[in-house]
Amino acid sequence: FQKDTIKTIIDIGANIGNYTIALKNAYPTSTIHSFEPNSTNYQRLVNNIKLNKFTNINKISIFMHFFNY
Repeated sequence: FQKDTIKTIIDIGANIGNYTIALKNAYPTSTIHSFEPNSTNYQRLVNNIKLNKFTNINKISIFMHFFNY
């Protein structure tokens, strides 16, 4: 993929942001939506994004579960 072709990335289970940060470095113009339900990991995710001075990363603290009935 070319760096400017990826516009939106979704990271479900972002943990402390390792993959989010790697993706933002690889695709700096993209918008990333990072989902992390664990409050401790979510705070570390927020701090890691701040430390790296990234923009266009939406941090969402939510639990997702898909039912298969």
